[in-house]
Amino acid sequence: MTSDVALSRCMECGNIIPPGAPFAQCPICLVKLALNVSRTRASRSSPVNAVPASEVNTWFADLDIDHLIGAGGMGAVYLAH
Repeated sequence: MTSDVALSRCMECGNIIPPGAPFAQCPICLVKLALNVSRTRASRSSPVNAVPASEVNTWFADLDIDHLIGAGGMGAVYLAH
């Protein structure tokens, strides 16, 4: 049985792009791209625009801000007691 659907191949990896793939993108390459972006962001050595814990400590009289746990696009997280 033959199909009238023309199969297209990914220009990056050569795999067949399934019919109905969103935006005609290769799902395998999209997953690889997403994993690579996540690893790149996770490997940054210093947080971007994070306020030092000593300064944050002055904003909250009832808390003792110990240190910065992590920071990213949504803000910063500090250990507090």
